[in-house]
Amino acid sequence: FEKINIKENLDIFFSFCRLVEYLKFIEFEMLENGDDNDFDNAEPLLRTAFDIIPGDAYISKMLGAIETQKGNSKEGIRLLEISRNINPRDPQMLYNL
Repeated sequence: FEKINIKENLDIFFSFCRLVEYLKFIEFEMLENGDDNDFDNAEPLLRTAFDIIPGDAYISKMLGAIETQKGNSKEGIRLLEISRNINPRDPQMLYNL
């Protein structure tokens, strides 16, 4: 059997739990404000989530869309490419790319 690093696995688990809470909070904030495109409020929350799990297709896609909307094409494309590498058939990501 392979030896399991309990501390490392717990760190990953707790990072995932924090990410889930951030995503729930983002959705709640956007619903409360009645604006599905409330990028100003969503961006800092998404950035925190991206710091926790930088390889998430949804988070990188949303940050890429925000950066593109702000006129930061190079950074937006970089983030959208991260999303595309994970989920190459996502129509929303492809549209924004």
